[in-house]
Amino acid sequence: MHGKGNLIALIVVTIVTLGALGWIVRDITRPASHSKAVAAKHPRDSVDNVVEGSTSSQQRDVAAPATPSSSSADATSTAATATPDSGALRGMTIGVDAGHNGQNGSHATEINRMVDAGTLRKACDTTGTTSLAGTTESSYNLDVARRVQHLLQRRGATVVMTRTTDTDWGPCIDERARLTARAEVAVSIHADGNLKPGARGFHVIVPARVAGLTDEIAAPSRLLGEAIRDALQSGTTIPPSNYLGSAGIDERSDLGGLNLSPIPKVLVETGNMKSALDEQTLESSAGRQRIAQAIVNGIAQWAANRQ
Repeated sequence: MHGKGNLIALIVVTIVTLGALGWIVRDITRPASHSKAVAAKHPRDSVDNVVEGSTSSQQRDVAAPATPSSSSADATSTAATATPDSGALRGMTIGVDAGHNGQNGSHATEINRMVDAGTLRKACDTTGTTSLAGTTESSYNLDVARRVQHLLQRRGATVVMTRTTDTDWGPCIDERARLTARAEVAVSIHADGNLKPGARGFHVIVPARVAGLTDEIAAPSRLLGEAIRDALQSGTTIPPSNYLGSAGIDERSDLGGLNLSPIPKVLVETGNMKSALDEQTLESSAGRQRIAQAIVNGIAQWAANRQ
């Protein structure tokens, strides 16, 4: 009897001991498994989501990329969002011209109408190009322009936009110059569509000196173009153009948006949409953000040097 009782007691003690060990093992392993579950539920934000500034009621027609919530994503994007001499932008009024418009192709009569371009007469506007993936240049231009707008506003600048939607046609090139005339400086945002094999890269178009037309803006516009060129070269993965201009700068006297501007202004061809290499950046949210940031960096550097 005593032997049988001892055996039962031994079994009970063994069961209790094994149960206690089980709880200990569970407590030891639980933090690691819990962390993995949390990580799976909330993956680390990627730099593709980085954008600065909020969307105002006037801007709701264009969806802005989501702002990352994790500090790790913010740290990852520091290089892409840091702006030198950002204080120089405070209080400035800056014109941002998103090239073309989404419905230009449906208004052939209107956009083919000839208007004064300063040194010649040209069509009111064009449809722009498309990327290899089928993205329209007009929608790309507006997206980058909006990113530039947000960044400038975050740094205390007032921004004059030539258009805020991609669902209309125009404005004509002469009207674009008038719309940004009340600003201190302006930039027109585009992407090229060159079909030459191997053609890639960005270039910044600056106005040539034309007597009686661009005398006062040609020199400061070139300085602005060079500042933006330098910022694009150091801040993005797209190199200076290998098919047009020289060292990323192209001087022209036939663009009404530049010829008719009373303020320093440049046109930035941010890359070639027909290049598979450039397209990797142009079709990427992170790439577009870096392009926008570089444009803002260039304007800021130009403004600081002017003071």
